[in-house]
Amino acid sequence: MSAAEGFFFLSGMMIGIVRGRKEQHKPLRGVSHKLLRRSVVLYAWAVGMTLAFTWVAHIIGPHPYLKAGAWQGDMGQLIWHTLTLQYVYSWSDFLRYYAVYLALSVGAIALLRTHKSWVIAVLSVVAWAFGRHQTEFLTWQLLFFGGVLVGWYWQRILQWTKKLPKFLIALHYPLVIATVTYSAVITFNTSYADLHNQLAPYFFRAEMPPLRIGIFILWFSALYRFVRTHEALCAKTIGKLLIPLGQHSLYSYILHGVIVYFVHLWIPPQTPIYINIAITAATLGIIWLAIEQRFLHWFIPR
Repeated sequence: MSAAEGFFFLSGMMIGIVRGRKEQHKPLRGVSHKLLRRSVVLYAWAVGMTLAFTWVAHIIGPHPYLKAGAWQGDMGQLIWHTLTLQYVYSWSDFLRYYAVYLALSVGAIALLRTHKSWVIAVLSVVAWAFGRHQTEFLTWQLLFFGGVLVGWYWQRILQWTKKLPKFLIALHYPLVIATVTYSAVITFNTSYADLHNQLAPYFFRAEMPPLRIGIFILWFSALYRFVRTHEALCAKTIGKLLIPLGQHSLYSYILHGVIVYFVHLWIPPQTPIYINIAITAATLGIIWLAIEQRFLHWFIPR
C-alpha cells in the first residue's frame, strides 16, 4: 500500500461530505463552480510542474540519479502532450488525475442529488474493470468516486457498522496486524523474494487489483477506528504533526514533489533503511515547518 490510495479516497470523501451532503440544498451551479475552479487550478499546477521539471532535467543533463522519463522530443509535441495530460514528469504526477476527477465530480454530485448513486457506482466499477490494463486514470478513479459515495452516505455507514457482528469487530485489529506483518516480512526479507514476486501481480499499483483494494479498505478502516477511539490522545501527540499535514494535504503533496525531486539527485537508488527513514522524517519536518510558517501559502493550493 501507499499514501496515494488514502489521498484519493479521502479527497473523494471530502467531496461527498462537503460539496455533496452538506451543500445539497445549495444551487448546483454554485457547487459546480467551486469544483471546476479547483479543477482548473490543479490542472494548471499539473501542467506547470511537468514543464518546469522537464526544463530542469534538460538543464541538469545526464545524471545517474535523475528521475527517468523526461521528454526528449520536439518542443511543440512536448507542450501538446503536456496540455492534454498524456505526458507528465514530476513527483506530483497524480495531480493530473485529481484535476480530472474533480471536474467529473460535478456530474457525480448531480447524480447524487437525484438519488442515482447507483449510476456512479456502476460507471466507476465498469471503468475500473475495463481500464485496469489500459491506464491508471481508469483504475484510480475507483478510489476517488468510491470515496465520494462513502462521503455522501457517511452517517448511514457509521450506523451500519454499529450493527456488525461482534466477532467481526473482534477480528478487525488482529487481521490488520497479521496482514501488515506478513507484508513487511515478504517485502523486506530477501529470503521471501520468490514469494514476493509471485504475489506482486495481485497487488500491482497501476492496475489496482481487487486484493489491493480489499487490503486498503481493511487497513484504512482500522486506522480510522483507532484514531476515532483514541482521538484526544492522537491529537495531543502525533496529531501535532499529522493534523497540519492533513489540513494542507494538497500543499504537502505538491511541496513533497519539489523536495523529493532535488533530494533524489543526491541519493543512490539503493540505500540502507535507516537512511531512508531519516530522509523521510526530514522531508516531513520541512513540509510541516513550511505549513507553520505559511511558506508560499498565497501561491501553492491547499
